[in-house]
Amino acid sequence: MGIFNLLYHIDRCTFNPDAEAVVLLHGLGLNAQTWEPLVALLTERYHVVRYDLRGHGQCPHDGSELTWELLCEDLDILFNECGLAEAHVVGHGLGGNLAARYGVSRPERIKTFVLISTFGFYLPEVFERSVRIRRGYAGNGELEVLAEHMASQVTCLPQSREEALWIKEAYLRCDKKVYFQLLELFTAFNPLNDLSAINKPCLVMAGDKDTFYPSYMSKITAQFIQNALSVTVPDAANMLFIDNPVYTAQKIFGFLSNPLSVSDMACVGNPQLGIMSSDVIEAFGNIYMKSTSKEVLLRVELMGSFQIFVNGKKMQSGWQQRNAKRLLVYLVFHPNAAREQICDALWPVAEASKASNLLRVSLNHLKALFESAGVSPIIADRKHVKLNAEVECDMLDWIRLLHEARSEENPLKKMNLVKELLNYPVEQLLSGLYDNWVLQERSRLEYILLELVESLTDSYKKEGDHAAACQIMKRLQNIFGEEMPADVEAHAFSKEEAAFH
Repeated sequence: MGIFNLLYHIDRCTFNPDAEAVVLLHGLGLNAQTWEPLVALLTERYHVVRYDLRGHGQCPHDGSELTWELLCEDLDILFNECGLAEAHVVGHGLGGNLAARYGVSRPERIKTFVLISTFGFYLPEVFERSVRIRRGYAGNGELEVLAEHMASQVTCLPQSREEALWIKEAYLRCDKKVYFQLLELFTAFNPLNDLSAINKPCLVMAGDKDTFYPSYMSKITAQFIQNALSVTVPDAANMLFIDNPVYTAQKIFGFLSNPLSVSDMACVGNPQLGIMSSDVIEAFGNIYMKSTSKEVLLRVELMGSFQIFVNGKKMQSGWQQRNAKRLLVYLVFHPNAAREQICDALWPVAEASKASNLLRVSLNHLKALFESAGVSPIIADRKHVKLNAEVECDMLDWIRLLHEARSEENPLKKMNLVKELLNYPVEQLLSGLYDNWVLQERSRLEYILLELVESLTDSYKKEGDHAAACQIMKRLQNIFGEEMPADVEAHAFSKEEAAFH
């Protein structure tokens, strides 16, 4: 079945039509097919829903900016289309991090979590080196070498096995651009923030032969999750549900059948971890959280006049010089970006060497601006540029509110959220910025806003408040001007209502 740009599968429980649902979220570079061995077992007791992430499997990516919120919106669509009010969610790798992010923002939809080989913490320099290695494997523009390498690492099975071939095929079908954009998305956030916010029963699973995220690290990660049980699966690497599906399913069944008793269940894991007391683990976590924290508070105002505040103090000038404003705004939306990615966004028609030089000049100027304020939030190496600051931005706040309004199902709450959206100066979305990525983002946001305002207008009409509906339409005309879709104006009022005004 297709929904917008998503492809999903529902495998019905073989014995109970009223069974609960389990939603499966695959890892980076993989697809829904790789869950096959586990699905065959889970359907003995549960309905199972799985789908391809954007740019994976049979799901093309429409070019929208990849964000955690966009991925969560896709999950909203999946839940709504499948008629799921809530479900057990099983995530592998990046799918586990997506599950945690979704659970933090939509806790009412999650019954329990099962996190398989899911990163909770990492040393940034180690992970960045891993990204560089993967880029090297994909350096010729294709993913064959990367597919061979990853398939040999994530499973213990012989590479001639059908399941190993599924993994290779999944990587080959993955959109290379999406793959690395999602890697960049992951490196831009601290996964422990979401994981430690989980307040539902959680099963953390790891393979005893996993070299990407060893089982003892998963066990430490579980210490930061309330009501979490940690299990190590024997004879299994990263994709433990392929290496040892029967054992994996048994542990999942045991957990889901009585998730509230996780504190009483025995944990199967690395015995060497027993020497680490809870105090030591907590201290480790505090050190890690502190090492990855951001001490610079950056306030960026993009709706209306452009203003920058660093730790509460306004930065007055220098933003219109050497593309500093354009670069900073891009980094606000993409806090950890590849240099090549920035050059393509800001100087798309320039030759590579010219664009690289323009970026170097702009970066030096931007660093100097911040250094004059006594801070250094820009971290750059030969490949990447990172905005290492706690960012507050009115535009990002508005976008979060926009997505909240779009996903809200209660009509009254939705109406109030749309009203709140219109309290912002929406006529000035990213005004004064004309890069292609900005224009595309503005068009996307205006489309969603138009959809929401139409629903608000309909609500006013149903209440008989035609004056308020008319006022909203005038506001839309101020936003869109001559570009106001004709069908919206026609939809807004009937002839009798129009005459009334």
